[in-house]
Amino acid sequence: MSTPVQEQVLKAQIALFERLADAASRYAAELRTTVPDEEPDAVSVRGPIQRRIVRLPELFTDGGMTAGEVARSIDYDEANVYAVLSSLERGGALEQVPGANPRRWRFAPRHRTDRVLRLSRLVPEGRWTTYGDFAIAVYGSPQMARAIGQAAARNPAFAKPHRVLNARGRIPPGWRDDEGRGPNRCAELLAEEKVQLDAYGKADSKRFVGWRELKRLLDDEPLPDDVG
Repeated sequence: MSTPVQEQVLKAQIALFERLADAASRYAAELRTTVPDEEPDAVSVRGPIQRRIVRLPELFTDGGMTAGEVARSIDYDEANVYAVLSSLERGGALEQVPGANPRRWRFAPRHRTDRVLRLSRLVPEGRWTTYGDFAIAVYGSPQMARAIGQAAARNPAFAKPHRVLNARGRIPPGWRDDEGRGPNRCAELLAEEKVQLDAYGKADSKRFVGWRELKRLLDDEPLPDDVG
């Protein structure tokens, strides 16, 4: 049987832990208001041709591209490209530029204003960053680094995913491009942009771009004219 003193100590401990749990719950609720719960909106595509098309940076501009321009960019038949563009439009990924003659296509507004997709086009050639720095630049928090990694791996409209590496500046072991090629392909793409990996697989630190510069690039990039 416990003594009155022991009972008082136990009650005090219970009260303390209850207050700590309540404070932790309130803090978690505050954190949830600063970090989005959902991953960036993915662009739905089918097949390699659609994937090649949605990688084109000009589709993120207000003026978009004609079927002929897209065909020349991906070295594909214009008639088939026209059909693919129409399919992407029906699926909601693209829209036609109003009043354009000949017809021009661009990404739908929700994609052109997506900060993740916009920043993926702003990481400079010959530079690299981390998922964490990318997340801070977009969301103000490194807690979304995993979502950035998933967007880079799964969202076909995420441009130049080889320029975003893990926290140690290394290529993630599960990295794959649109054709299923692994980390060696990522290393090749980096090497083509003069970004070398050392003997431990770490990218050249002199080529690193941090979240402050990324945020500046994103903040300086104007939104599409038609969405303000």
